[in-house]
Formats: sequence, structure tokens, C-alpha cells
Amino acid sequence: GANFARRWAVKWEDSHLTGERLVEGARSGEKKYREVFHEYSLFFAYMVNALVVLYSPEKIFISGGFSEASDLFLPEAQRQLVELLSSRRKGIDLLPEISTARLGLATGLIGGAFIALRAQRVI
Repeated sequence: GANFARRWAVKWEDSHLTGERLVEGARSGEKKYREVFHEYSLFFAYMVNALVVLYSPEKIFISGGFSEASDLFLPEAQRQLVELLSSRRKGIDLLPEISTARLGLATGLIGGAFIALRAQRVI
């Protein structure tokens, strides 16, 4: 989210632009903010496409602050992903389920703690 906002802050020469403002603008229907999320959905689809080609995951969970704005980019990203994967999907379904993590902002912290505890054989 922060890097995403910085990119547009530089592009629009608006040093006060935040991820929250991008989300608010898009949710209120402002065209320039909606276009920002359209572009993000394309980048997101390309990133997921690379993951699918390399690892063939069945599920992908997104987390962090930007996952709370998934309604603004995820539906379009999923449509784009279907097209990107169409040539690779003949006879096999490589399309992963993409959803937001239920633990929200704490997902990464909890996952990291789990890995550390498991490595120490605590769990």
C-alpha cells in the first residue's frame, strides 16, 4: 500500500497522497482513483500469473492493509488472470482461489511466529 501510494504521489506531484486517500477516492467513484485501481488490478494479475506458472498454488491469500481494499482490484484482477492463464489451462484448472486472509493485518506476524516456533520445535 505505501509504495503504491508513493508511486501515485510522485506521478501526481501530491506529497500528501496516502493509500487511504486512494481507497476513499476510488470508493467515492472518482474516475482518476478508479483508474489507479484498474492499473493495480492488471499488475496484480501479472504477479499472480507468475506465481501460478511457477508454483501452481490452489489458493492464494492476500493480507496487509491493502487487502482491505481488495474489492477495488481483486474482481478485475481475477478476470485478467483467467485471460492470462487461458493458454495454460487447457484440460487442467490452474486458476487458484484468491481471497483475503481472515486474520487481517496480523496475518504476517502470526505466520512468522508460527514458522519461528516450529523451527524451534516448540509446536
